[in-house]
Amino acid sequence: MKRLIVQLLALSVAVAVVAMLVRMVHPDAAELGEALTLADLGEGEILARDALAMDKLLWVDLRPHAEYERFHVDGAINVSVLEGDDLLDALFEQEMEGVDLYAGGVVLYCASTECGESHRVRSELEELGTGMTVYVLAGGYPELRRELVRQGKL
Repeated sequence: MKRLIVQLLALSVAVAVVAMLVRMVHPDAAELGEALTLADLGEGEILARDALAMDKLLWVDLRPHAEYERFHVDGAINVSVLEGDDLLDALFEQEMEGVDLYAGGVVLYCASTECGESHRVRSELEELGTGMTVYVLAGGYPELRRELVRQGKL
């Protein structure tokens, strides 16, 4: 019995060490920490958990096409403005396909946690007076991925 307890203790320590090492080198390590809260939100931002719970929300992935192809939210459209895509054209196409852009709004997300590109695009849409509700996903893709992992969807 004593031998079993020692083996279980040794196994537990080994698992803890491996978990710490994985956390340090894992490509999504930054996403494995604590999620953002309402106190972390900036102007026009929305939490990933709240956006994922909303109906009729159009997700606009502003990351490069290659990153979008690797993973994106179901139903998201890819508009890589840095690669020359035109957001207004993409939104017009969505309307022509019957998507009601005013029903739930639009959420923009980018590759970085700061989401400078998303904030810039949101400001441009506001200046155009589109009347759409446009959110920036707080924490961008890293926060979205963290929330999907937390919800067991990844």
